[in-house]
Amino acid sequence: MNYAEEIMPFKKILINIWLNGDQKSWPIDISLFDCLVPNYYQSLLAALMSDNNSLCHPSMIFRSFDFLLRGMIKNKVAKEVNQRNIYSILKRVQCIKSGDYLNRDNGNIIWDYDNVDIFWNSNRDNFISEVMLNEKLCLLIVLIRTYIELMYFRLYDISQNIHGLYGIGNYNLLLYEFKHLNTLPYAGMTDVLPYSEVRIGVIYTQNVNLDIDIYNHVVQKGKNLKSEIISFILFIDNKLASILELDEILIIFQNAILKRYFLMSTLNNKQIIDLYIKCIVYKIQLLAGNPIFSLHDINYKIPSNIFKNQELLIQPHMITKLIQLIF
Repeated sequence: MNYAEEIMPFKKILINIWLNGDQKSWPIDISLFDCLVPNYYQSLLAALMSDNNSLCHPSMIFRSFDFLLRGMIKNKVAKEVNQRNIYSILKRVQCIKSGDYLNRDNGNIIWDYDNVDIFWNSNRDNFISEVMLNEKLCLLIVLIRTYIELMYFRLYDISQNIHGLYGIGNYNLLLYEFKHLNTLPYAGMTDVLPYSEVRIGVIYTQNVNLDIDIYNHVVQKGKNLKSEIISFILFIDNKLASILELDEILIIFQNAILKRYFLMSTLNNKQIIDLYIKCIVYKIQLLAGNPIFSLHDINYKIPSNIFKNQELLIQPHMITKLIQLIF
């Protein structure tokens, strides 16, 4: 089999995302981890090639390439070996998805028709259709996104999985799923959220125009998405939430964001890196289907020279050349 040819479409898409995405990430540049990747490369690769799909989704796998490719560079793995391993990882993604595994159909189609029908037929009467609430719905999505980035940094795919669009008659369904919201309380953050999972189903007009790439970026191409909302439904820990609960949920997330932001402002760079590494290890466990540690249980020695490698950071003009060299 010609692995290089098989993975070429993925290579082109990945190069485009790396070239057009954020070159730096909050709160630190992930390139600072380049001197650490040899330590977790084998574990990450093994987790990505696992056949246990119960705790992961496609963008969790794809976004792992931010770290996996750095491991391939640092470990000086042969290009042919990388190609074969990446092919195996992409086959795993194909097993998870119902639609095009690289989102070349402009959506992130995970569910098949039967799952969509079951969800719609079970919940259609509970969708909320009140224009005045659309503003609050959009605010809730923004707040959750902010919260999970404060919690998992660039690895927010541990929590976030946005998938669709799924055709529902003359309309479109998009699912916003956020998990592991209170799984890993940091030191001093023991009362952040009273629940761990939020699922939001939004029905949009037939004309809604958006793309979802393999990194789970939602790209709005037409009108403001808020103006395209027909109705929505909200689940908290798999229980249907009512209109009356919406204001309380918004306040809970606002308070949780303030608490976590205050905590982050008190940490130095070494402490932030420590948390980041723990998130990486936790993600590896989820990819492997075996989350056995909490953040408090994960110990990692941070090299004293981690901030002295700025000249080794991957620069934008190097991206295409490096990816070509790696696989």
